[in-house]
Amino acid sequence: MSIKIKSIISLLLILPYALSALNGKCTGRSGICVSTSTCSKYGGSLYSGYCPNDDNTIKCCDNIGCTANGKSGKCVFTGQCSGSTYSGLCPGGSDFKCCVSSDDGGSGSSSSSKTVKQLVTSLLKFEEGTHKNGICYAYKDSRGYPTIGYGKLCKSVIVYSDTEASKACSNYVSVCSAKKAEQWLSDEIDQKTSCMSSYSNIKAAYDNASNYRKAVIISMAYQLGCSGLNDFKKTLGYMANGQWSNAATEMLNSAWARQTPNRANRHSHVIKNNNCGTFCSNYGW
Repeated sequence: MSIKIKSIISLLLILPYALSALNGKCTGRSGICVSTSTCSKYGGSLYSGYCPNDDNTIKCCDNIGCTANGKSGKCVFTGQCSGSTYSGLCPGGSDFKCCVSSDDGGSGSSSSSKTVKQLVTSLLKFEEGTHKNGICYAYKDSRGYPTIGYGKLCKSVIVYSDTEASKACSNYVSVCSAKKAEQWLSDEIDQKTSCMSSYSNIKAAYDNASNYRKAVIISMAYQLGCSGLNDFKKTLGYMANGQWSNAATEMLNSAWARQTPNRANRHSHVIKNNNCGTFCSNYGW
């Protein structure tokens, strides 16, 4: 057998393995391995390094939205869908379909005309609240931290009374006003929204969420910090895959839910049902 024929046979033997991940599951995150042009065609997000068996034209494609029977959903592998699946709306093979969640009709944008920032701002004003004597009075929050305004952390130290909180927040108290408190809240929301994008688990969950659910995810980051939110690995994984009922249940299995049960239960309701239930007026939604 000539060297040329041997080379061709070797190439044919290697080729299936080199392309084995095409239309397959991404390694280490949700999504499907497809060509970059296919991902762009379907409006997905590209992620490098999750399709190691393919060349540079094949990348992990995730967050592919779809619409079936007038309801928004997400393209996922059928084994990851807890709702109804629809063919012909997604790239890849027959096992990658449009999934419309059974609990709320999908994971697309909520029906609210408000922006995510408007939703989370009114949510946080209710959940964080202010001191009973006014917005510029410092207080000890539920975890013992000195706080002012709408949950603005003054210092990362534990205090045991509002008096101690006032001392720790003295620099904030001296410049505080209603307008300043609004600005602190706005700045903190922007900071948390930005830092969440640095965590792949949070980003995948956030990108797959409706506006209502995005507001809750930001609220959790506001309360726990981005690193604290990132510890909710199972919850975030369920969110990224559109398994909202599972995510709602899992998030209550935490020290956070035990420390602030009322807030956690309201947030869990939004995550599961994509609505604000009986507390819409409280959230200003």
